[in-house]
Amino acid sequence: MKSVYFSITGLSDAVRITSDETAIHGQFHLLSLPPEVRDQIYDAILDLDAPPTDPKYVGYKQIEKGFTCRLHLPTRAPQASSATLLSCNRQLHNELSQAISRRACSASKTGLTYSLDLLVEGADRRKDEYEHLSPTWTKMPALPIKYAKSIHVNFKVQNYPGLIFWGAGGPGQTTQSLMNLLSRFFAYGPTFDEDSTIPTPPDFVEELIIEVLLVEDPQNGILDHHERRSKVVGGLLLLDLVVHSGLLAGKLGKISICVDGAIKKQWVVTEEANVEKTAKEWSCYGWISS
Repeated sequence: MKSVYFSITGLSDAVRITSDETAIHGQFHLLSLPPEVRDQIYDAILDLDAPPTDPKYVGYKQIEKGFTCRLHLPTRAPQASSATLLSCNRQLHNELSQAISRRACSASKTGLTYSLDLLVEGADRRKDEYEHLSPTWTKMPALPIKYAKSIHVNFKVQNYPGLIFWGAGGPGQTTQSLMNLLSRFFAYGPTFDEDSTIPTPPDFVEELIIEVLLVEDPQNGILDHHERRSKVVGGLLLLDLVVHSGLLAGKLGKISICVDGAIKKQWVVTEEANVEKTAKEWSCYGWISS
């Protein structure tokens, strides 16, 4: 069996170990620690933030009726914080897998939480008729995503005037782009890409939490502003259409929109009698059926 040494630097204070017998250059032989301590370490690993990956411009994603947005995907598939330890040896694989299953259980109070930074850049009407969406996972405890207690999305807006939530008689370009990305997640998994070699759509997400942020515009120097955040929240209220369409039934439990950690709007996902018909109607707005 391969020897495994594990540095606990940077983990929770609750996982502090002091033992001269097991310490080797500031590291510990993980399997020499008591099982209850190993369980604490596994939980700490599942709560680690992941380093962001560099986005890669992957070209246009053409949808029906000419709808187009520019989607920037990571240069590589997201790696779970548990991936390295799962590949060490059979015992660690089994113990960590049990910890993942325990946390992923629908009855778990702690659950598995995932985090995503989503940069939404409004279209520059003078130069570019398209919007840019750049999703980056910053917390990925385990793959595939079986049961997630929550997915936290930091919804970062640049060039707010270039956003169009409502168009002529239907959802605007911004809303269509967001619907397209949301449907990609439930169709193709955390890569958002139909060409991914590891298509792993989630089984179920208990709650999608969207935290609205405004970030500095490198062109105009626009900083966070209460009035503009309120307008973005107002635009996101169009998610009401998706929530009550039935397209997310059995996939997502509820959606919350937050500002400064406070919930501004929350929906419980409802079912629809004829989901297949609804999905066909919504395909012209960027929705991809899984």
